[in-house]
Amino acid sequence: MWSELRERVAQYNSRTSKMSDVEKSHGWTVRDIPDQSGRIVVVTGANSGLGYEAALALAAAGAHVVAAARNEEKADEIESLLIKSLKTGRRQRALSWQLRTACDLSRLWQGQGRGDEALTLLQSIYDQFTEGLNTADLIHAGALLEGLRANSMDRVASAARGH
Repeated sequence: MWSELRERVAQYNSRTSKMSDVEKSHGWTVRDIPDQSGRIVVVTGANSGLGYEAALALAAAGAHVVAAARNEEKADEIESLLIKSLKTGRRQRALSWQLRTACDLSRLWQGQGRGDEALTLLQSIYDQFTEGLNTADLIHAGALLEGLRANSMDRVASAARGH
């Protein structure tokens, strides 16, 4: 999945580097998007049209793009691709790849009310890191884990109160 996205971003960059003078005369182009590294962007309708183009442009600028699905079928497709990506990362013993994919899958599951599964998956991968804990990916994963734990504790406290 990541290689497919990288290929699409490369194609997008190639296409935008050949902009005509007419396109450039409108003032602002995707080349004017500042560096988006370290930012998470949610794009709805990213499977086609303007949403797709926006997702590609933001990914090319370094953003971590989350494509919000409008229907269950698309969410299932995204989940399937993420699970495939996770398996590929495991097979290649690419721990950072696994972490990034686990973060994406955890956010998807969290949105589906599957926070405990998300917490278990992400924690199991995060715990394998012994150094580099101050890198952007691990800081992001740590923050996501904190949110998942807080949601889990809220559910436990609510259940204990009988709500």
